[in-house]
Amino acid sequence: MKTKKLWAVLTSLALVVSLLLPGLAFAIGGTDDQKMAEVQKKVSDSVYNKEVGKGKGQAANGQKEQLKENNKQQGKNRERNQINNQVRKKMPDIANHWAKKNIERLNLEGVVRGYANGTFQPNKPVTMAEVITMVVKALGYEDEAQAKMDATLPYNNMAAVPKWAVGYVAVAIDKNLIDPSVHFQPNRAASRIAVTTILVKALGIDPGEDAVQAAVYFSDTNTLDETSKEYLILAVLNDLIKGYDDKTFKPNKPVTRAEMATLLGLLEDKLGTCLKNGRVKGILVSVDAANAIISVASNVTDSVYDSVYKEVKDYKVIDEAAIYRNGQPAELGDLEAGDRVLLLLNAEGNVAYLEAKEFTADQKYIGGEVTAIDTANKKLELLRFGVLKVTYNVSEDAKVVVDDKEADLEDIGVGDPVKVELNADGVAIKIIK
Repeated sequence: MKTKKLWAVLTSLALVVSLLLPGLAFAIGGTDDQKMAEVQKKVSDSVYNKEVGKGKGQAANGQKEQLKENNKQQGKNRERNQINNQVRKKMPDIANHWAKKNIERLNLEGVVRGYANGTFQPNKPVTMAEVITMVVKALGYEDEAQAKMDATLPYNNMAAVPKWAVGYVAVAIDKNLIDPSVHFQPNRAASRIAVTTILVKALGIDPGEDAVQAAVYFSDTNTLDETSKEYLILAVLNDLIKGYDDKTFKPNKPVTRAEMATLLGLLEDKLGTCLKNGRVKGILVSVDAANAIISVASNVTDSVYDSVYKEVKDYKVIDEAAIYRNGQPAELGDLEAGDRVLLLLNAEGNVAYLEAKEFTADQKYIGGEVTAIDTANKKLELLRFGVLKVTYNVSEDAKVVVDDKEADLEDIGVGDPVKVELNADGVAIKIIK
């Protein structure tokens, strides 16, 4: 990892101060999932003991394996239907909560769950076992965790791990998310620094020797060990966490369920993981608000000449769908073609959750095929991603390069593949053919 470049940025005190804005303090639910896992385990053991008994040799082991396989298949069936079921669960205690969007998203994904009484309890602290479970689910290792529910965890300090969390903890050890040799308290409220460390490990980033210097800018982190400081600054650099107005980090403060949901949303976005059945990520091509139909281009490669959609598909948006644009609650009519979208689909393949972000010229280059050009009025129309025509104003002093040589706008023609550099206002300042 090129840590030197990252740390150099941190030497500026202004940047550090900007990181110390009121941050989201950083959410799972052992809740229904925990209870269900316990019940399933007891039922499985009961059936095994009654119908198979002990000491039956290979036949008994084979039947037990079949029971485990049946339970695993039932779990997959529940997972396929979880979005369909969860979308109907309205949790009144998050109606006006700042983390409502993230909670709804992670709940629909099955990463976090509400309680049997219909609440989410967003301000309730999460335990370490719950954090591990959430992170493993967010990383897409649910099936692997279910297969390891009967695993024997190393070291005596793992004895307190709840049965419903054994598989998740086993996976976390395998993936180096936690160190089994370190004292592990699964039922203790997870602190900000503990969650920070796990999230950075989930990103697959290794600490660098320069990270410690940056961590000390928080006024209350001097007592942290050096490794924790390194993970802390890596989390800050990767926009996972921030400090507080008083320049503190509060490393020992418990993390709430709402904060954890928000952090896991950030983690998924950064890793680009969990894009499996039930999730679609792409570009909004069109919106039919009257009929609740959207057209989305997915499997996108959005870079220079490779800006091509592999699949364009229509999706029905259900009446109860949670819709957000630029982080705020929205209606279908508020969406615009070109928005970057994340969809969560229910069992019928309809949209239960839609998160849209307006496209901004925050990337250096965009690519496409020239479909029209107006040299007199300095306008350039591009076909982007194979389906979306976008018109850009061209700066009076825009630089044009054709075959690595300086050229004029007139040297660009319809059908040419080009890459275009945009300024902060979305105006083309450089065109390369």
